[in-house]
Amino acid sequence: MPLTVHSLKQRYQDLVAPGDDAEFERLLLEADERLLASGRWHWTRKPDSFSPSDDGLIVLPEEYESIVGCRVGGMPQGIVWQETEYLEGGPGEISIEGCSARLVDQGWTDALEDQSTSDESDDVITRFRTYKVSDASINEVDALCRFAAITSYASDWSAVLCPSAPAIKQMMLSIVYEEANDAAKSLEYRSLAINTCNEHEKAYRGLANEVFKPLLFQPVRRRSRTNFA
Repeated sequence: MPLTVHSLKQRYQDLVAPGDDAEFERLLLEADERLLASGRWHWTRKPDSFSPSDDGLIVLPEEYESIVGCRVGGMPQGIVWQETEYLEGGPGEISIEGCSARLVDQGWTDALEDQSTSDESDDVITRFRTYKVSDASINEVDALCRFAAITSYASDWSAVLCPSAPAIKQMMLSIVYEEANDAAKSLEYRSLAINTCNEHEKAYRGLANEVFKPLLFQPVRRRSRTNFA
């Protein structure tokens, strides 16, 4: 079962913010956000599918921050940054015949939400991550999406992203010591939190082997033909 604000409050509020619900939730939000940004664990992302608009754009829902992997037209493809379209000699916005489609990250797009039907008088600015598909014939993109940080909890029964209660506790303590100007203790608890998440990930993966090992693809140091030492 996912961890909730209520369950974490019962465990750790007396430790990090005795009797102060608002302070506890502030620390919990920041701890969950910091852990989300600290690794590529399984709980930081989720598979989803999207249909590009008529102009070839994919706008991610607010729950997602970015796409970290994708299949375009059923084939795994890379994601390139927006600058690619502006490089001298680059592909620009024109698709090249015979080349595989790719996703081009367009960054964040701000949009105004009309609040005229609600009790609030001011419009609300929301931010969406946008991607462009370089091939207009693509009808669906399967994506591995990274979650956006949670900005507020609707109730005590709301779930947090990180599934490890000890890691959340350790990161909350890291924030407490950071704000008390004790950098050494803060770094110590931050390291504990990340190590706890790494151990949790190992247990989650079980016997599954890592498919891609980046170190195997690094350039090999040049050696002499006569000396292989």
